[in-house]
Amino acid sequence: MKKKVIFVVNSLRPGGAEKVILLILKYLDRERFDPVLVLLQAQGSRIDEFMGDIKIYDFKKRKPFFSFPGLVLRMCGVIKNENPDILVSFMGSGNTVTALAKKITGSSAKFIANVRNLILVKIRLQGLFFLRYGIHRFVYNYADLVITNSRSAKDEMVNAFNVSEDRIKVVKNPLEIDRIDTLSAEPPVHPWYGEGVPIVIAAGKLKKAKGFEYLIEAFSKVVKKTECRLIILGEGGLREKLSAMIERFKLQGSIDLPGFKENVYSYIKGSEIFVLSSLWEGLPNVLLEAMACGKPVISTEYSESVHELIRDGENGFIVPKEDPQALADAICRLLSDRALSERFSRENKKKSGEYRAETVVDEYAEMINGTAG
Repeated sequence: MKKKVIFVVNSLRPGGAEKVILLILKYLDRERFDPVLVLLQAQGSRIDEFMGDIKIYDFKKRKPFFSFPGLVLRMCGVIKNENPDILVSFMGSGNTVTALAKKITGSSAKFIANVRNLILVKIRLQGLFFLRYGIHRFVYNYADLVITNSRSAKDEMVNAFNVSEDRIKVVKNPLEIDRIDTLSAEPPVHPWYGEGVPIVIAAGKLKKAKGFEYLIEAFSKVVKKTECRLIILGEGGLREKLSAMIERFKLQGSIDLPGFKENVYSYIKGSEIFVLSSLWEGLPNVLLEAMACGKPVISTEYSESVHELIRDGENGFIVPKEDPQALADAICRLLSDRALSERFSRENKKKSGEYRAETVVDEYAEMINGTAG
């Protein structure tokens, strides 16, 4: 008999967790599972990627805090209506809403919470630390299973939130390798490509966690030594601040912020180096995707999980976070050493195969099935 699984996520706007749930739903065996999707926010641009066999509840939440009690009540209604065997949630709001709704309804469904990032550093910046900490501790200890995408996130669950280690599993982020290969072969739509000047690429939401201020400062040092350009893909609240930095360093002709691009792979593939300048991350999808595109990578040591992806000096460089000089030195070294760059590229293409979506989703399915009993 099929098991009914309700998946809960904030939205399908561009982001790492959203990509993961898209791939799980795409590859999940319909002979074994009957998936239902709950979106807490407006759908986002990726809703058209779903097949017609998935029932979707779209709550269209607009104000994250003030609408929270309403979200919990609506989730209670979904649980009563669908009578699921398993609840699988993603991200902070999704995990919290699902835990509270299960508690209120007394549902017998098993609850799996997915953690895609390090939590403590984020809630320290958000304010109301002890309240947020208490909520997270309740949610993850209430879950029947917590799935993280890195050993660092698992360690935080155990050490900071007192979650029993035997209720935590680490599952890799899935990559749709064949699709990445196809899309990366398309030419990027930007006038800088094809001009013969090396391009360094970065991508992510324009927010503090991504450390783009340090990357721009680093690039102001790089252009003094070699001719190259930097493209940062993505949108976010720091656009004006980053644009002002570019003007202050007089780098308008060397750095561009073209916004969000649907086919980020073509931009990565057409560039010389991918750089991740983050201050904190879980296990960043975009770094994995750059590796799947066969690109040499440079990353800050955003957490211990970076060492799960990069062996410093073997398939990329790891530099201290918030250190523009170290970032600049690594970029210059890769731009000047073609043999090293090509070796990193080969190693990364090979390593990315470990994250093939079909294999990872099978692992997810076995965990869902095992938790349901």
